[in-house]
Amino acid sequence: MPFKFPFFDEKSHSFYPSFLYNDSMIYLERTITLSEIGSGFSSDGSKVECILKAEQFGDRLSLKLSPFHLAPLSEGTYSCLLTDGKEILTVPVGTPVTLRSELSLKEPFCALLCFVHTLVTPVAFGSYKSFSCDLDALLSHLKPKEEVPSRAPEKETLNERTYDDSLLAEENFYPSEEEIDDSYYQSVKDEVEESFSSLPSFSGFKETLPYALFVQAEGAILGKLYQGDRVKYLLFGAKTKEELPKEHRDKAYFVPFDFWKETDGYFLLFQSGKDGSIL
Repeated sequence: MPFKFPFFDEKSHSFYPSFLYNDSMIYLERTITLSEIGSGFSSDGSKVECILKAEQFGDRLSLKLSPFHLAPLSEGTYSCLLTDGKEILTVPVGTPVTLRSELSLKEPFCALLCFVHTLVTPVAFGSYKSFSCDLDALLSHLKPKEEVPSRAPEKETLNERTYDDSLLAEENFYPSEEEIDDSYYQSVKDEVEESFSSLPSFSGFKETLPYALFVQAEGAILGKLYQGDRVKYLLFGAKTKEELPKEHRDKAYFVPFDFWKETDGYFLLFQSGKDGSIL
């Protein structure tokens, strides 16, 4: 039997009030192939290809661009742009990155790999759902390197060459501090806090739900997902759907502990801190 937290309704055998599974917390995964559109960048004469793996949970976006047959550079840099037509992100080549973004993987998007030196040259392109974009407009977001003056240039530092998308993401990386209505949470706060003070903590979601706190008991977990200093969602999870109340199993969503490992995690239900309603 799953652990029943203080606000479990024994008479109806369901959680009271019902849980909220919010569409903004859906986990999505997309993989696209970028194919060569510009010659001269192959390491062995084969066509350059890149695999872009993108994973999203809420506004948390994890990206990894893996290049194949891409020649190493003695000067200049490779830069990859990802866009849905509204927002443009820079994806580092070969290095996973996680950031917060309003770009949605539910919508069509595209990615463009470029060589940036004194000119910006397209190398490979790929899209999801055949999304088309103005390549010239996209290229305009990359600034070519200035011509090297006749005098010896200053030594380029490592930091000048490495990915610096954190500067773009910094403004939206943390949850908004806007006022959150947590009326329902306040009504059950005493019971929830009693569980948090008496049960052992659970830290499995540090990577995928960094703004949540959890406790565990008998195979089940109870969590609080914060936005700013307010509880936006209460979470209840179990290893299998069968351990959740029957009437809510179809609303549970599997959330992994690690964005890059999809087999280990919990099935979670999300309850609104505002009204406890279900979507």
